[in-house]
Amino acid sequence: KFIMGRPDLLTEIKKSNHNESADKQEVEALKREVKQLKEKLSSVTDQMQKISGMVQNVIKTQQLNQARNAAYPSPVNEKQSKKRRMSNSSVFTVDSINNSALA
Repeated sequence: KFIMGRPDLLTEIKKSNHNESADKQEVEALKREVKQLKEKLSSVTDQMQKISGMVQNVIKTQQLNQARNAAYPSPVNEKQSKKRRMSNSSVFTVDSINNSALA
């Protein structure tokens, strides 16, 4: 804004390096922020990979346990099911005895 014969406009003339230093500061701040975000992203990615591996291990373990249980039923489970069957039949017997005694 330099016009010959207009000294009142001289105050509006500024060096371009004032704006550049502010721009440089902003660029540097943005670079630092991007660097921090990249580091955080890398950390979160590592954590997600570890969690994913842990979940896969849990799933594999559960699948193996289910396969083993299907192939080799636990004797404890058989005893419990026999007990249930016996107790159910004994209740039926007791009920039938009571009904027959009343009749």
